[in-house]
Amino acid sequence: MDHLTSMRTFMKVAECLNFAAAARHLDVSNAVVTRQVAMLESHLNAKLLNRTTRSVSLTAAGQAYLRGCVEWLNQLESMEKGILSAADESAGALKIACAASFADGDLADLLTAFRLVEPQVRFDLSVFESMQRVTLADFDVCFSVENRLRDSAMMCRSLAVTRDVIVASPRYVERCGMPDRPDDLTQHSVLVEGEIPARFWEFDDARGVIRTPFKPILRAGSVLAVKRAAVAGLGIARLADSLVQKELDDRTLVQLLDQFPLKGNERAVWMLYPAHGHIPATLKTFTEFVVSRSRRC
Repeated sequence: MDHLTSMRTFMKVAECLNFAAAARHLDVSNAVVTRQVAMLESHLNAKLLNRTTRSVSLTAAGQAYLRGCVEWLNQLESMEKGILSAADESAGALKIACAASFADGDLADLLTAFRLVEPQVRFDLSVFESMQRVTLADFDVCFSVENRLRDSAMMCRSLAVTRDVIVASPRYVERCGMPDRPDDLTQHSVLVEGEIPARFWEFDDARGVIRTPFKPILRAGSVLAVKRAAVAGLGIARLADSLVQKELDDRTLVQLLDQFPLKGNERAVWMLYPAHGHIPATLKTFTEFVVSRSRRC
């Protein structure tokens, strides 16, 4: 028995005090109304309606049950309105996880452009140095910058490719000199980002691969800390070109050894979001906007 439907049918009969009129209001047959009321009475083991060929009236049990139905359905309606209101409220908010290198680069322009299209949207942004520690299911959408994307049950879209470059500040170059070949790095102050100490960088050369070992003077868990240290003149760093493009343009940083391509220098910018289940309209609009914008770039 569909208990809720039977309750609403009973309430309509109690309102009309006529089975045929209730059937017309509910757009069902008289037989359906009769059967639902009979099933409800059987379930309750109580007679709710007095029926004669000329009239229908509520029994004492029917009056009590009607009051309970009205109260319960009002509570149900109030609860549903509250849930729908909360859903509408959250539908306009996007919970975003983002790699620090992307957050410091293109993300601000991306969010600004989207909000011009959807001015009611709000962003809840969490920035991470290592996306390996992020539980993707805790967010609506994630932006990751990685050499190789980890296995994921989420939908993955590649948005762009960034390339690592070797950079230093003009002040550092003036103080310590310009390295002419990768081997010269062994005589320089090297800054690295990552939890595992980097021991070498590899470059392509006409004669083959050049592996340049070094002992970094700074190893930081934050790529932004490495960037700031390089800008300050502390040493030479390997950073994504998208992260330092502004500094290269205004000559706050200069590129070194650009005639020797770095091996393994490409990183993809990935957007990850749920692949299954209900996707809120705001998230669907946002992911489609991001993909469309990346194709134009």
